Amino acid sequence: MKKKFRKSLLMILAAIAAMFFFTRRREKKFENVKDKGTLTDDMALSIANEAQKAMKGLGTSEQTLANILLPLTEANFNKVFDQFGKRKYRKLFYNEDWNLAQWLKEELKDEKEIKPYYKFTRVRS
Repeated sequence: MKKKFRKSLLMILAAIAAMFFFTRRREKKFENVKDKGTLTDDMALSIANEAQKAMKGLGTSEQTLANILLPLTEANFNKVFDQFGKRKYRKLFYNEDWNLAQWLKEELKDEKEIKPYYKFTRVRS
């Protein structure tokens, strides 16, 4: 009985460590976006894709969104917004093409979560 419990516990700890490692690696990829000046189209598309990954599926990774979007300047956010375009938003009651601001507003329903994104004009409107 103890061996099974110990083995299960080790597997759970390994899974948690793997999730932490891969999540941190993805967040670090965009850590210094603010220092890079104007984004290229490829960089903006990459950030848009990462933002979608953070919001897709069960649960939203608010920390990942904050790490990749909040350091952006208004101009860089607009470029990411344009690269995001309209993407299929699928939830129980929705199956529509939405832009980045619509995705953010739906995923970050708590006022405290969405408020930092109001620094971007397109999210406020």
